[in-house]
Amino acid sequence: MTESEADDDTGNYVTQWWQWPARWLRDQKFWQQVAASTIASLIVAFILYIGAITLGYIQGPQGRPLIAFILQLLVLPGVTIWAAIKIVNIRYQRQMDRGDFSARGYPWYVGIPIAIGIACLFLIATDAIQVWGAS
Repeated sequence: MTESEADDDTGNYVTQWWQWPARWLRDQKFWQQVAASTIASLIVAFILYIGAITLGYIQGPQGRPLIAFILQLLVLPGVTIWAAIKIVNIRYQRQMDRGDFSARGYPWYVGIPIAIGIACLFLIATDAIQVWGAS
């Protein structure tokens, strides 16, 4: 072991300066610090953005199109998937409570009509949100 690789008086492993990035990338504390700094920066940027909108330095996004975009992108798919899972779980639980452990007929008589119905409701809701957001 060379002198540069020996432990210093603090117990830290001494390396050359060009080896530091490789050591940082392998260190879990480094990534925790990166994540904490990123989250802190996003919080500060959000606060400054809200302050700039409130003080009138910048114009904020228009309300209805933004809300419609958020509804279409996040809320509607989430609710659709949640409803589909919930309906399937209710049907499956009823089948298990009766002691029927077979899934005969389930995909054709229950699953496919529910999927078609949820898809239709999804399309209707998407169209309604677009019309509402454009008005």
